[in-house]
Amino acid sequence: MDIQYLLFLQQFRETTQGVFNSLFLFITAFGEDTLLFAGIAAIYWSVNKQAGLYIFFNYHFGNYVNQFLKITACINRPWVRDSRVQPVEAAKGAATGYSFPSGHTAKATAVWGGLGRYIFSASKRIAWLLWSLVLLVGFSRNYLGVHTPQDVMVSLILGILLFMLGDKWFHYQQAASQRDWMSVWIGLAAGVLLILYAGMKSYPMEYVDGVLLVNPESMIHGAFKGAGGVCGFFLGWILERKAVHFSTDTFNREEKVWRALIGLAGLIAVLKVGPSIWGMIAGGGTSSFLNGLIPAFYIMGGFPFLYHFLSTWKMLEKKSEGK
Repeated sequence: MDIQYLLFLQQFRETTQGVFNSLFLFITAFGEDTLLFAGIAAIYWSVNKQAGLYIFFNYHFGNYVNQFLKITACINRPWVRDSRVQPVEAAKGAATGYSFPSGHTAKATAVWGGLGRYIFSASKRIAWLLWSLVLLVGFSRNYLGVHTPQDVMVSLILGILLFMLGDKWFHYQQAASQRDWMSVWIGLAAGVLLILYAGMKSYPMEYVDGVLLVNPESMIHGAFKGAGGVCGFFLGWILERKAVHFSTDTFNREEKVWRALIGLAGLIAVLKVGPSIWGMIAGGGTSSFLNGLIPAFYIMGGFPFLYHFLSTWKMLEKKSEGK
């Protein structure tokens, strides 16, 4: 049934001559890291710190579970399972490795769904709009032919279940400051466990015409990146919590915009230039780990610390000049 559904959508694409392809490629981008990180960072730094913290935790928690399931289930992409499935070519670049569950859907559920859950009491209409976006991202993965319905549905269901666990962590760590380091050590331990599991488990070595269908190295590197993201989140979080303590409520509108623009410029450099630098310095799994760790650390604690330090330095300089 899953393949028949994809073939039905494929026939629709062919009948309409791909007129909706660009639209769904645009929608699916709402489940990709660059856009998600930019949205999370802007919210966390300049709009609502607690909302940003909540959805970024959901992102890394969901991505961690997604990476674990991918390397455990090792289920091939739809076009590998059935050669009749011909995905939209432009979507295949972001559809590497194993298929189950859908990473785009998991990330969109964590971020846009998590934000909808966070603001539901304040604005039900916006919350429903955000949840509709999550469903559209999931459907786009089917429409483009890169995921089966079960890939998407499992990610949606897992995302909802993980919200509940995320809520418990959110309330747990805010209840008492002495719990901060316990959360950090648990997060770091979880990252190490995923690295060990990904590096030590066996993977299917399936060939077609002498070509390996899925290179285990790519899946291992994906898991290392996910583990790095979890570690970077908690290290950045504890740095901000112990050394910065910023509040978005204290910024005026101009400062919020300025703070977001400066921070996003640095984030783009980290996301687009950083991987080449880490590759030259370390390479292999270490580079993948850093690709996950450094952006998460930068968003959670690195940029807030730098901004706080520079703001404090400028304030002290002005006071000294006044004397």
